[in-house]
Amino acid sequence: MRKNLWIAMAAAGVFALGCTALAQHGKKHHSGATHMSKSESSKAHAEHAKQLAELKKLLGEAKAAADAGDAKKASRIIAQAQDVVEKMSGGAVVNTKCPIMGGKVDPATVPANLTRTFQGKKVGFCCGGCPSQWDKLSDEEKAKKLAAVTGQ
Repeated sequence: MRKNLWIAMAAAGVFALGCTALAQHGKKHHSGATHMSKSESSKAHAEHAKQLAELKKLLGEAKAAADAGDAKKASRIIAQAQDVVEKMSGGAVVNTKCPIMGGKVDPATVPANLTRTFQGKKVGFCCGGCPSQWDKLSDEEKAKKLAAVTGQ
């Protein structure tokens, strides 16, 4: 029961981040902060709508997996949903050192499979084993580890 609650909270958080990214996108383009033609803006809105639909689909799948008691599958699907949110927000990796092992992270080239979104920030990792270790940490532990490598 506790795992299902955690999964539901994570899914709700991912969805909220996606909605926030979509709202920020609209605010940015309607404020004149970027110079896009109506056609470009329309295409960007369509892409974000498509991404939001994908996010809803993934979170539905995560919920179904959680309801079936498959926490590992639900966690994998939530990670996919986080990747969709990251694409929507266009954010950059905030760290240059891995919060798990301390290895070097190049924010410009870190692949999507070596990232996670935490508290609206894109966190990069040095190798394939680190994201799964990160996923097991509490939010408090994540915050401490991220602060240790970013100096924040």
